[in-house]
Amino acid sequence: MCARVVLAATPLVVPDDAGDRRSSGVVAIIGLCLVALQVGVAVWVAMGSLLRYDDAWTVWATKARLFLSGGPLPSYWHQQAYQNHPNYPLNVPLAEALFFHVPGQIGLHLAALIGSACLVALLLLFYAGLARLYGRTTAILGTALLSVVPTAPQFAGYGYADVPVSMYGGAAALYLLLWQRARRRVDLILMGLLAGGAIWTKKEGLPIALIVWLALAVTELARRAPLRARLVPVMWASLATIALPFPWILFSLIVRPVGADFRPLTIGVFLAHAGRLPHIAVRFVEEVIDVSHWSLFWIGLAALLAAAARRLSPQGRLLLAMLATQLAVYLAGYVFSHWQSYDDHIGSSLNRLVLQAVPLAALVMIEAARALPAGYGVSLSRREAGGGRREAGGGRRGFLPDA
Repeated sequence: MCARVVLAATPLVVPDDAGDRRSSGVVAIIGLCLVALQVGVAVWVAMGSLLRYDDAWTVWATKARLFLSGGPLPSYWHQQAYQNHPNYPLNVPLAEALFFHVPGQIGLHLAALIGSACLVALLLLFYAGLARLYGRTTAILGTALLSVVPTAPQFAGYGYADVPVSMYGGAAALYLLLWQRARRRVDLILMGLLAGGAIWTKKEGLPIALIVWLALAVTELARRAPLRARLVPVMWASLATIALPFPWILFSLIVRPVGADFRPLTIGVFLAHAGRLPHIAVRFVEEVIDVSHWSLFWIGLAALLAAAARRLSPQGRLLLAMLATQLAVYLAGYVFSHWQSYDDHIGSSLNRLVLQAVPLAALVMIEAARALPAGYGVSLSRREAGGGRREAGGGRRGFLPDA
């Protein structure tokens, strides 16, 4: 699927002149080196860890072993054991179970590479989508931007599900933008399928998919067009989103697998523990300014937004609202934490939740860089910012096109 998207995107880029080609070549070499380094680190970590770390073994690989031996017993789904997480979706363990069928250590090595493969898929999808939106040079820079985040290859190599869910969620947001630009139904369906993949991969995929779906619904219903023309895209996106995770959603509603991390999501519980919010906010700030985890990624985003927030396009403002909503949902979740020490819960998972938002944050960063005046030195040229040739039915810069 990734290769088809890349091939489809390539003809949509405006050819550069000779000078642009030279500078684009330098950017391409630097970008490719960063991407190759990140993927190489992920593979190296994967081969060294072989799913030994925390959730990689106690949750995903353990479930994979259960499916390898005929599937979990009915009692498994109601075990009150933190390490098992029976209520987690099954995308990753089912994929690992397929590789575990390979005899010897080869199957374990292949299963350990799933996270690295998802990282490669994220980079491919990002490049293909950005090339259509903004042009080749911005696509290379945007893809390389994901390569400066140290935690991405680390967690991809560990075998955690956070890189796969970030791939699905980030690519879904990107293809939402492509739908709004080009109005091609294939982009709309891809957006829905990717959002559904996030639901099928990890519990956090549900709010990610809802945010993407709500962004689509709001922008479509705000268009000046006949009601049917506004509702049909929402219907197609809804069907595509629900198609992949529907069996798991139905199973969860019937069997109700037990979860142990959170209290019931009620207003009463929230009000009773709302006093945690200031400390949660402090921990979040401490996390995103930790350069050992994120390099200067989040600091750079904050600086760009400080300079360009008022200049953001409607498209950029929507992306920023989606990012803020995703992070707010994640942080509010700790108010419901059932751990004896919710601070320990934050310390064990916040960096992985923040990683899930990195692709969407990268899109916001690109939009902020485009909005900067040329005098800042980091803004994208209008020629490059215009992206590829205008596609049928699109080409307007605003995110809310007129009918």
